[in-house]
Amino acid sequence: MTDAGVAVGPAPGSRLDDRYRLRRINRRTGAYTVWQGWDDLLRRPVAVQVFAADPPPPGVFGAVRAACRVTHAGLPQVFDANNESDPPYFVREWIRGRDLTARLDDGPLEPQAVADGFLQASEALAAAHAAGLPHLRLTPRSLVWSRFGGVKVLGLGVDAAVERIRVDDPELVDTRALIRLLCAALSGRYREKGSLLRSSWSRATRGWWTRNLGTGRELVGIAHRALSLGAHRSDAIRTPDQLADELRQIAGSQRRGEHVAA
Repeated sequence: MTDAGVAVGPAPGSRLDDRYRLRRINRRTGAYTVWQGWDDLLRRPVAVQVFAADPPPPGVFGAVRAACRVTHAGLPQVFDANNESDPPYFVREWIRGRDLTARLDDGPLEPQAVADGFLQASEALAAAHAAGLPHLRLTPRSLVWSRFGGVKVLGLGVDAAVERIRVDDPELVDTRALIRLLCAALSGRYREKGSLLRSSWSRATRGWWTRNLGTGRELVGIAHRALSLGAHRSDAIRTPDQLADELRQIAGSQRRGEHVAA
């Protein structure tokens, strides 16, 4: 504790359970801190999520255990956890790459990159929902483009448990949240709780073109159907699995077009 009575978390260089060395802070929220760490036993980089509260909010480590049982290339592996440690923590795969927030610093993404990346994300969420574990707290920080290819979805189950989020239709909530991120990727803009990621005029212009031509126009059409309030329309997109099916068609048409051009 400090003189002001504020709890101080672990310092860089400290070790948890004589195994996980904390190197530098990657992200900090009011509820937890994500560290870039090192597993001294297996000699590999890891991400260590350390919780500020002891005990952490109810359901957090239940979500961690559930995440361990969902296997998909688009989800980071969970390696270890200790809810009785001081502080409580869990360890997952370290992802080398940039999240959507960082990528939007460069302006809108190319439409085909959006289609490919969000196909992977929707497939990962479909696998998670099939296992009974929704996300419910998707933000631009939840999607990370790995340097080695592919998109990873972070925070599955855990971020919602931290904020005690419960909904009646988790598939619809995750589908619409993912679509809003897709729109942000195309436009270069994202708004949440009063904050707004803004693009420059030139980037906004580029965003307009990407949304109104070719693959970008197809993606906007999918977004309109997913965000439509007409829940009973025959072409409604209400689940991550349905979204993945739509994005596969775009990826397939693109590959066929490349084949014909060749």
